[in-house]
Amino acid sequence: MNWPTILLILAAPALLVLFAYLIRFRGMYNLISGYNTMSPEKKRNVDIVPLSKLVSNALFVIAGILLVGMLLIQTGATTAGFIVMAFLLPVLIALIVLAQKYDGNRLDSSGATRPGAKIAIALIIISLLVVTGFVGTLLVKGMQPAAVDFADNNLKISGMYGREIPIAEIKKLELVDMLPKILRRTNGAAIGDQLTGHFLMEGPGAVMLYLNKARPPFILLETTTQKIYLNIATPEATRELFEQVRTAAKQLD
Repeated sequence: MNWPTILLILAAPALLVLFAYLIRFRGMYNLISGYNTMSPEKKRNVDIVPLSKLVSNALFVIAGILLVGMLLIQTGATTAGFIVMAFLLPVLIALIVLAQKYDGNRLDSSGATRPGAKIAIALIIISLLVVTGFVGTLLVKGMQPAAVDFADNNLKISGMYGREIPIAEIKKLELVDMLPKILRRTNGAAIGDQLTGHFLMEGPGAVMLYLNKARPPFILLETTTQKIYLNIATPEATRELFEQVRTAAKQLD
């Protein structure tokens, strides 16, 4: 890992740890979302000391989850990294639920949570579940190898950033074992070793990638308007696809 990547991994956990420290040990309670916007009267109904301990402990846990998860993802253990990151959801839900007992503004005279507060909590939790499901679906799709269909002298790449390439438009076709250095992603997805979308490479410049960089070989396709590197589920399947495209291209010559 290079220094920019290391700094990126450390940034969010470090910020969360800083907030947790300031809340817990420096009494900066206005860093707690919701509490900072309350009127002085409502703040007096909040048992702020135990609430601050709960929030700071949750921030420490979230920081640890983010750090471990991102380290695993960056070192290639993508599945393990996402499993670790999934623990963010129960931690956040527990924080939301447990925090209610310290907010007297949400409790009735018997100490039970008011119906309106229960509805608000339920809506927040449902929103978290929906967002997590949506993001999780995108991540799972982004981790899948490119879906490539070759028929009628057309190479169709399905999924995110999909496109259709007529064999007649291919000017260069190669099977390579190594990729040029990837400088940066310009408009695409990079989930572990799976790269999809627009990237900038040293040498070729702007390219489209549909590949798992840890699973060579790679098919290089060049048309008059674009350069594409791709591979599919297995090295054997990639080689077979290359031979199919090469045979079709020769027949068109």
